[in-house]
Amino acid sequence: MNGALAKPALIVKETDTVVVDPEAGNKWREGQPEPPPLTIVYEDEAILVINKPAGLTVHPGSGVKSRTLVESLRDHAGDNLADSDSERPGIVHRLDRDTQGLMIIAKTDEALAHLKAQFQARKIVKKYAARVTGVVAKDTVDIDVPIGRHRNQRTLMTTSTSAIVTPKPAQTLVTVKHRWTNQTLIEARPITGRTHQIRVHLAAIGHPVIGDVLYNKHPGKDNALALQAVYLKFVHPLTQQDMEFMLPVSSDIVGKSEGSFS
Repeated sequence: MNGALAKPALIVKETDTVVVDPEAGNKWREGQPEPPPLTIVYEDEAILVINKPAGLTVHPGSGVKSRTLVESLRDHAGDNLADSDSERPGIVHRLDRDTQGLMIIAKTDEALAHLKAQFQARKIVKKYAARVTGVVAKDTVDIDVPIGRHRNQRTLMTTSTSAIVTPKPAQTLVTVKHRWTNQTLIEARPITGRTHQIRVHLAAIGHPVIGDVLYNKHPGKDNALALQAVYLKFVHPLTQQDMEFMLPVSSDIVGKSEGSFS
């Protein structure tokens, strides 16, 4: 702007001279690793179902300096995404940066509204595989404990009533799939959709997710977050048919010799 680097809040005047560098959008990422190519599980004119890798942030935000899922979606679909002018085009729901697995992406505004309504009505079924600390004694556990943002640590969610700003109902159904000496493979089905819900709930019952640096006091050295969205079921916004998708559990979570997750 007039020969100097412009700040985002600068207001343009009629007499200003603006020079745009087409490559500037990539220069700020120098030194940052690029994520693997977008893995598409299913696509039609209304929706995409993708397999998001761990380590990929869903959309741009404060402190995000690496390439995001939104940018990969724009590269793939261009403007053929719902709400394409927004910062979160096509995004129906989120996965945490370090959580891998299935996500639905809307390609039309009608599909976006339809899918969001299914989420709000709790009609979409999601299941996660997680490897957790300790041996979960019961075969099934119904965790029905409110979750809210921590009063003092704003990046954290909590079940502690003394620390919650605004508690919201939260429920997660847990099923044990395999037990090791001091760890357990579980299936977690969130009934509600609170931020960090599965991670917070599992920590609250004393079995935090392996590799969880936020909610596990002993996450394990160099362990990735052992949490994967492995199952999705929803109604297609155009055909009204049930859509069902399942991924094999990553060997990083289940172990190479423990068999498949079902």
